[in-house]
Amino acid sequence: MTDRSFVPPQDDLPAFALAGEDASELGTFRKLSGFFTGTESAYEEFERWGEERGGRITFEIDDLRPPPTGARLLTGSDLNSHVGNLLLNIEGRTGETIGTYHVAACEVLSRSAQADGTCRLLLAGEVGSLPHHRALSVWMAWRSGPPVELRHWVAIPPGQREGWVEVASLYQGGGRQDRGDGQHHRDVIRLPGKDIEDLASFFCALGEAVNGPGGYFGSNPMALEDCLLGGYGLTPPCSILWEDSSVARRHLARRVMTGAGEATYFEILRDTLERHQVRLVLE
Repeated sequence: MTDRSFVPPQDDLPAFALAGEDASELGTFRKLSGFFTGTESAYEEFERWGEERGGRITFEIDDLRPPPTGARLLTGSDLNSHVGNLLLNIEGRTGETIGTYHVAACEVLSRSAQADGTCRLLLAGEVGSLPHHRALSVWMAWRSGPPVELRHWVAIPPGQREGWVEVASLYQGGGRQDRGDGQHHRDVIRLPGKDIEDLASFFCALGEAVNGPGGYFGSNPMALEDCLLGGYGLTPPCSILWEDSSVARRHLARRVMTGAGEATYFEILRDTLERHQVRLVLE
């Protein structure tokens, strides 16, 4: 179950848009398959850090509707099959772009015009990491806006919460607390821990503890290091009150080699935070 397709209700606005790397519009569409296929866990993301994690994917757009002008690149009869770098945008319900995936070195494998004026395309291209299969349903839920309450991610089973973290990291629409410009000077941050059942769960919970519902603050220990350097909503020194930390200690017991030797993920996260002047109070 690694391939997910999405067909929105008939009365819905286009959920997706295609653009050139210069942001030129190439068309909107509602039906997409073969794109959200990733299954990489947060553990694998960290353990393969520095390795090639993406690859070439083949995906189908069933109903590309070009803008009034242009788009011959993808739908014209004189199409060159190699179309360069493209942007696959997630569109909010008011028509704004809320997230973007970059697809490099694209080529059109097949195309066919349809009676309603749309075009069916089979495309292939390179992605830096495979879009997570669970991210699709999260994107569709966020099209009306990001969550306004905490812990919506708990409804996603452990082992699939990477999709939530992916969307939190890429979301660029409005309605969410700014995570980039303002730095929150709080002495103590409360981290609810009873639902931290895997590594992705930790980042779901930490992102919201720092930046509110749907917030982002890292996706693996290396990304956490980057966030702690500033610009993501938290300015150390500060303290984190980690409630029910024994749940995470139990679930994050997987051991991995680091530059300092073998450690559990719980120990890696603890040491990373403390190294950046975040005092942990474990409850």
